[in-house]
Amino acid sequence: MSSKEWFLAKDLAGIEGMPKSLSSVSRKASLENWEKRQVDGVKGVTFEYSIKSLPEKTRNFLQQGQTTNVPSLEEPPISIPYYEIYASAGSGLIPSEGEYSPHGINISPQILLNFGVPPTELFAIAVKGDSMEPALFEGDIIMVKRIKPPMLVLEGVYVLRIGGELFIKRIQFNKFEAYLQVDSDNDFYRSFTIKGEDLNQVEIIGEAMLALGRIQRINPMRYRAKEQPVKQ
Repeated sequence: MSSKEWFLAKDLAGIEGMPKSLSSVSRKASLENWEKRQVDGVKGVTFEYSIKSLPEKTRNFLQQGQTTNVPSLEEPPISIPYYEIYASAGSGLIPSEGEYSPHGINISPQILLNFGVPPTELFAIAVKGDSMEPALFEGDIIMVKRIKPPMLVLEGVYVLRIGGELFIKRIQFNKFEAYLQVDSDNDFYRSFTIKGEDLNQVEIIGEAMLALGRIQRINPMRYRAKEQPVKQ
């Protein structure tokens, strides 16, 4: 009889009383409010679940030690379209026509599920410049969730086009005074506002959700560093 108390989604997928895919197990855990704890020392946010929260059939199966020889049912990676253009995190970069990579970038569906990011509206591009450090660094590949207009953007890190130039910046829209505040996390760069007819030159492409390599959620709140000189 097994005395193990905590199980990952991959341990549960496909066994007695459980759905076959990792994402379905995680969804079931959320809907049924299973007791869970975060696993340390792994990339991203991964949970394991207490046997006490599992359905009776599953508990009996696990307690009888019947977890051996269960075939791996881990879902294949999801391919996210990658566009070989840069979103500038510096002074702005005018991209050439974006060349689409037919291979895309593969990412585990479990990572997307853990972060609550839907794959259907995602695309990937690279960061250029240093104005978003320490949140984002030059060369980071970021996952961007497309924004479908009309949508009122309030606050967060977004990829946007301003007068033909592509940026990734932290923005905040003041709907009462009708202006867009554009900030960089690196205090060497000045903030600026866009208002009036100039707002017609702004196109919100999408919200930056994940930075690959480090696999971490992009913090929608700005990191506040010590005051530093400002680049001219």
